[in-house]
Amino acid sequence: MSAFLLRIQRWFAQRPWLLAGLGVALLMLLVTSPAWARVGGGESFSSGGGGSSGGSDSDADLIFFLLWLCIEHPAIGVPLTLIVIVVAIVKKASGPKKQEWTAGAPSSEQYVAPVQRGARRQLERIREQDPEFSTVLFEDFLYALYAAAHEARGGGQLATLSAYFAAAARARFHPRSPGMPRLTQVKDVVVGSMRVTQVLGLEPASPAVRVTVRFETNFTELVEASGGGKPGENPIWAIEVWHLSRKRGLVSRPPERASKIGCPSCGAALTEVRGNTCSYCQQVVDTGAFDWRVDGIDLVGRVARPPAVSLGGEVESGTDLPTLTAPDALPNLQTLEARDPALTLDAFRARAEMVFRELQAAWSAREWLRVRPYVSDSLFQMQLYWIEGFKRQGLRNVIDQVQVQRLEVASVVCDAHYDAITVRIFASCLDFVQSEDGKLVRGSKSRPTRFSEYWTFIRGSGRTGAPSAEKKCPNCGAPQQINQAGSCEYCHAKITSGEFDWILSRIEQDDVYAG
Repeated sequence: MSAFLLRIQRWFAQRPWLLAGLGVALLMLLVTSPAWARVGGGESFSSGGGGSSGGSDSDADLIFFLLWLCIEHPAIGVPLTLIVIVVAIVKKASGPKKQEWTAGAPSSEQYVAPVQRGARRQLERIREQDPEFSTVLFEDFLYALYAAAHEARGGGQLATLSAYFAAAARARFHPRSPGMPRLTQVKDVVVGSMRVTQVLGLEPASPAVRVTVRFETNFTELVEASGGGKPGENPIWAIEVWHLSRKRGLVSRPPERASKIGCPSCGAALTEVRGNTCSYCQQVVDTGAFDWRVDGIDLVGRVARPPAVSLGGEVESGTDLPTLTAPDALPNLQTLEARDPALTLDAFRARAEMVFRELQAAWSAREWLRVRPYVSDSLFQMQLYWIEGFKRQGLRNVIDQVQVQRLEVASVVCDAHYDAITVRIFASCLDFVQSEDGKLVRGSKSRPTRFSEYWTFIRGSGRTGAPSAEKKCPNCGAPQQINQAGSCEYCHAKITSGEFDWILSRIEQDDVYAG
């Protein structure tokens, strides 16, 4: 048997192109659900939307493992990979057939929930010990911390973030092996998916709350030139799992400081932190006593390649699943309406549908700046990245004949700083990809795609009044001219923070929505 495997190893060693083909086949066959090209519906890193991940974590890990085996131990990896590919082909061939578009009622079959369902909802229980805690602000903090960590890593200054990263976490954050070119910069950091997978330590006796977060990201590493050549520029796709903790009894920062990465004690700039002590407030800040700290990082996968733009499809697997409605959605909505009588469900639906249509039109026209007044900063940057990806490949994802069938309220959450309403939007549209010269690449120009997504809108908790479906500045009423920073060019108010009207902060696919 060993001689047979040795012959296979030599055979593949003479044909490296075939080994690369195996990798491509794995990536195509081991995706558990189709990735959609529509805005928020798939130009993330799997089949999830702007704020979620829809593919199977175990499948991604298996791909990395098999490719590693093929490269490092081909005598084992190549036969095993061939077996997996054959099994995947058989599985796909025996799977469900594509469905034609229909307008039938949702299935009444019982929905079987994933094991990790509702982990993000568990975050809300932190308010039991910290009334100032806001899931919206916590997620903004994580986005900012992730970007700051890569910026510091690129400049060789990761130690300046010791207030937020334990030494063990810093050591596991994309370490560079001896002999690798010196890293000079990390740029173009895009968080394609950030998902809370576990929340522990909520019981009163626990000394700390522990949160596990899974990131799927893209960034570009610049490395030192070798042999007098040009500096290298390497696009990287990565999967990371962060383990964070915060001591019981701490109070969350106010909104204006929530996403600022400075001294966690007094807010001074990180340049004021010398070693482990802030020179401004004289506090030792690397103990995790003041804010969230990353205790450990698991680098699940890292591949040097640009993100692939998926080309859409016809059927979405979760459309007929029952709506996952939170038990407290209706009572919380009634409480919100009592606090703000001008907020009616009809008015909210009108704004949500207007935003939905604007996003589809802007995505199709590749004019993403026109949706700047309606989306949060992080969601805007995520989707802009994928529009640019289409442009680089000379492709356009056309969304046409958009029809909204209905909206269903799935969740209503109110905290000290933000109100959040999640609705499930049922719609249909023509969804296809074409080249610059109009040649059809994927999809259908005549057959609609029926789909549903969960959209989460947020508004500042101190704001009241009827939601507006008009395209104007919600602060000064001027015609909408919003810059890329999210500020009105007339009154200079930042209107993308949710302080004036409801803005979209998350898009999640129906088959991965966790409540």
